This record gives sequence, C-alpha cells and structure tokens, in this order.
Amino acid sequence: MVVLKEGNSMPELVLKVGIVVYFLLIVPVAFVMPEHLAWENGPLEILQNIVLFCDVVLCLVLFRKTAGQKFHLIWLSGAGYFLLLLGWEMSWGRIFFQTGMDQHGPTFIAMNAIPGHQYIHGGISIYTAAVLVSLIWLVPWKKIFHELPFPKLGFVILVLSAILAACGDKGLLFHSYLDGNIEELAELLAYMLQGGFAAWYYKQFKTLK
Repeated sequence: MVVLKEGNSMPELVLKVGIVVYFLLIVPVAFVMPEHLAWENGPLEILQNIVLFCDVVLCLVLFRKTAGQKFHLIWLSGAGYFLLLLGWEMSWGRIFFQTGMDQHGPTFIAMNAIPGHQYIHGGISIYTAAVLVSLIWLVPWKKIFHELPFPKLGFVILVLSAILAACGDKGLLFHSYLDGNIEELAELLAYMLQGGFAAWYYKQFKTLK
C-alpha cells in the first residue's frame, strides 16, 4: 500500500499561509470590528450562509461529476451535511420572522412559538441522524487516514477555530460583545475550511483505485 504525501506546491503554500494569517487575525480584528457586524442574521452570519450554500452546491456538482464512479455518494452525503449546517445557521427559518430589536441586535420568534414546532424538531432530529449515519457509512475513513495525505495544518486550524467559536458563543473570552465578534469570525473560517476540504478530497479520491 502506497501512502500519498501532502503536496507543497506554491498555490498550496499560499493557501496555508492565508489560513494561518486569517486565524491569527481573528482576535485583533474582533477588537476593531463594529458589534453590529456579528449580530444574529447580521453581515457576518449572512456571509456564513453564502459560504455554506456554496459548499452545498460544490458537493452537488461533485456528486454529478462522479456519477458512476467510486465514492459517488460521498458528495451527496456532504451536501446533506452542509445543508444541515446552513439550516442551523439560519435557525431553521426563524431569521425570516424578526420580532424586534434590543441592545444585542434583532430578536426572532422562538421555535416553540411556531405552530407544529414539535414536528419541526422531530424532522430536524431525523434529518440530523440520517446525515450522521450517511457520513459514517459512506466516507472511506480508513483510506482517508491510511492511504491519503492528511491536511494536518488545515485540520488543526479547523479544530482551533471550532474551539474559539464555542468559547465566544459561551462568552468565556472577554465577557463582552467581542466574544460574539470572535465567534462569527471563527465560524466563517471553519465553514470555508470545510468546503476547502471537500474540494481537496475530491482531488485526492481520484488517485485511489
């Protein structure tokens, strides 16, 4: 068994530097970024939704391109995963029902106030379970970890971004609006990285026999 090595071409090196620079700038940028940019359904969240939508489209395009080939269904599963993230970011449609404004930005209708919310919760749970099962079942995890190059830097930045976003969401960093800024900036990076991983693994899968 031949284990492929991660490439170090100039475009890849530039991309790696860009990822690291973005991550290192998250906290400094959070200090100078206006609070309203990170409000619920604000500009940063809208940008995240656009990135996730592009990730869904990318996976659907790859699903079509790989018709009849090995690992064809992975991309449909990937599209489902990014669609799940998009639904979560859009609060499952609640962002279209703004109820007012407060000092922290727009407020939206509570999920429990939506008629039939029990069925919505049930549908989301079933869809989430289906996506997780499809990822576990369809993704060739053994080949990814044993035969393909592992994007170590990208993965580390992804994990750190997720941790940073979680800490910002809980207000554990600065106990102010800065946490929200950091959360949204880190989430945006995480979503871009995951879409990048999809494109990168599409290229890598073509080397497998």
